[in-house]
Amino acid sequence: MVKVKKWTSADIPVQTGKVVVVTGASSGIGLETAKELARRGAETILACRSLERGQQALNAIRSEIPTSTAKVMPLDLASLTSIERFSQQFRDQYGRLDVLANNAGIMGGAYT
Repeated sequence: MVKVKKWTSADIPVQTGKVVVVTGASSGIGLETAKELARRGAETILACRSLERGQQALNAIRSEIPTSTAKVMPLDLASLTSIERFSQQFRDQYGRLDVLANNAGIMGGAYT
């Protein structure tokens, strides 16, 4: 019989020096992912469609983790222009990406 260990966020190793992008980081699983990676020292970028909601998420992270270096960057995955702008700005600022937590999603309409 195979015994499976229950995984928790405590199992995430130290991420100091890592550059991380979390899409959909303004709420839910994306926000919790961003918090845990920031807690472990990652340079965490909250890639959010709404800058207002992204800033609220960033404030929540900083209130829990005062040492966090997290930042918000605008990214609307439904807009190729936004994606291009984000990727150029990200490349110019960071030059590399260590982790991508692709949490944002879209739901298509019914197929007719």
